[in-house]
Amino acid sequence: PSTEEYGVTIAASLARYFVDKGRALGFVTYSPHRECIQADRGNRQLTRILEVLALAHSETDRTLHQMLALEANYLARDTTAIIITASQDDRWVREAHRLIRRGVRVVCILIDPISFGAERSQVVRLQNMAETAGALVYTIRQDDDLTAVLSYRAFLSQARVT
Repeated sequence: PSTEEYGVTIAASLARYFVDKGRALGFVTYSPHRECIQADRGNRQLTRILEVLALAHSETDRTLHQMLALEANYLARDTTAIIITASQDDRWVREAHRLIRRGVRVVCILIDPISFGAERSQVVRLQNMAETAGALVYTIRQDDDLTAVLSYRAFLSQARVT
């Protein structure tokens, strides 16, 4: 297992979830070049996303904060951006905060690299920064049950609203 493999698995799982719910879903990755799939619904959309994910690698000349800055203009108010990352560079959180201030809902799925054998991790610091900025944050560690981790906060959020 690697953080890259987990990122692909999470993206594929979320794509299937949203397509199964009948939601319009777009997809952007830099792996290593920009791949953009415009928002659409249905199984064909899922197939397109899975095809891109099958060839995806976390090798690119762009940093996550650069990618977010480049994609910001394509995200309309009241849309949701889901950021899946193991990046320990906190500059991406500032870009996520800019999106939030523009009215984009941001969900961050942080993959903790220390659980994959990295010597250091700033995941707790990044989680706190992203939550302070207004993002909903999930932290994934190796061997976590992805369904359980990604479902937990949604349940809590719904419980607070009702």
